[in-house]
Amino acid sequence: SHRFVVSSLGEGARLKKYEQDFLWLVNAGVGLMVARVTEPRSPLKRTEKTTAFKLYESDTGMLASRYPGSTARAVYLDMKTPNLGGLYENVVAQELVALGADAWYCQTREVGEVDFVIEGAHGHVVPIEVKSGKKVRAHAALDRLMSVGEYKIPEAVVLSHENLSKEGKVLYVPIYMTFCLDEFMEKMTPITISRSHPYLSSHLNPQSSPAHASMHFPRCCAFRGKAAKKQRDKKPQQPRPHPSPK
Repeated sequence: SHRFVVSSLGEGARLKKYEQDFLWLVNAGVGLMVARVTEPRSPLKRTEKTTAFKLYESDTGMLASRYPGSTARAVYLDMKTPNLGGLYENVVAQELVALGADAWYCQTREVGEVDFVIEGAHGHVVPIEVKSGKKVRAHAALDRLMSVGEYKIPEAVVLSHENLSKEGKVLYVPIYMTFCLDEFMEKMTPITISRSHPYLSSHLNPQSSPAHASMHFPRCCAFRGKAAKKQRDKKPQQPRPHPSPK
């Protein structure tokens, strides 16, 4: 999850010499390249720096298999230690590619580094932070990015172990809902969801979410709630009588 440093390949190494090797890894489906942008404004490609990038693995399971046994066990058992931030970022990078989303990371001297930024079809930018530990609300770089008025970013997403909630412009989303991120690429009007909603009633964080939360709420979750209610209200089917033997 760290920026790849070409000089780590050897003394005097230059990107120009190894560029085709990196492209081969990406085109072969082995690696996922996430380039840096210096300004979270649409179009993001305008400030893309292809010489500064992060290289993720396209298969997180294969990545985890190369970790020491104790680290792999921590992943399977969902332990809080050791620091699994890099592995979590890899999961999100892999899912963004599966969703067909172009992703970058944003890094500036004034703001710091934000894990991912994606771009909506209507030109809005959504920053994404990934948290594997307990300090889910400690995201100084994201806060600084959101405080820059000229960027006009309406909403940010933090992926973590916590339940769905919203504080200000930051929407906290469980890591398992990463597959819903493509819906943040659409321009949606904030809607008011009551705590009586069948999905929210069990997934909203009561400490941080009011009784009626206005948020860009992924439709995939709303569908789950409706489907669950439909299943609960469905009357049990009566068994058909067996035909009597002739």
